[in-house]
Amino acid sequence: EFQSVFKEEAAGYELPTLCNVSLGILGPTILDFGTEEQKRRHLPAILRGDELWVQLLSEPAGGSDLAGCITRASRDGDQWVLNGSKIWTTGAHFSDYALCLARSNWSLPKHRGLTMFALKLHQPGIDIEPITQANGDAEFCQEFITDLALDAGDMLGEENAGWEVASRLLFHERNLAGAASPHTYGSEAES
Repeated sequence: EFQSVFKEEAAGYELPTLCNVSLGILGPTILDFGTEEQKRRHLPAILRGDELWVQLLSEPAGGSDLAGCITRASRDGDQWVLNGSKIWTTGAHFSDYALCLARSNWSLPKHRGLTMFALKLHQPGIDIEPITQANGDAEFCQEFITDLALDAGDMLGEENAGWEVASRLLFHERNLAGAASPHTYGSEAES
C-alpha cells in the first residue's frame, strides 16, 4: 500500500537508480528470509543509503542458468568457505554487500543444494574486476571468490534452500522493473 502511494507521488520525478537494487530487490529479500539479527543490522542501513547491495548470481560458464551454479560453499566447522566466480554484476566495485548464491550440496538435484549468503564485498577473498565494454563504460564487474570464510550467520534462509531465496529475489526484481518510474532509467519521456 505505502509503495503504491510512493510510486504515484514519485512518477513525475527523475529518481536516482543507485539504490534501486538495495531498496527494491535485496532489502525485500532480506526482509523475507533474513534472521532478526540480519534485518536489524542491514535494513536500517539500506534505508539510510549507508549500504549498497548487489546480487552475485550469474557465473561465467552458466549464462542465465542460475540453478547450474558452480560457485562452491563448503562447510568448515561453524564456517562456510566460498570459492568461485560471478559475472555481470552491476556496480559491485562501488557497493558494500551482496547476496551470493552458491552450491552447498553437490549430491542433491540441480535446484536444491544451493544456499544464499550475505557477504561484505570488500574483504580478503574477493577480487572485483570492472569489465570495460566497447563503449568505454565499466559498470559491470566480475568477482573472483577465493577461500572466503563466512560465518553460519551469513547464510540467508535455510541451508540448501537457496533456490527459494533466489526465486523470491527474482520476484522482487521483476516487480521493481515492472513498476518503475518512467524516468528511473534515463527515459526521455515527459509526463
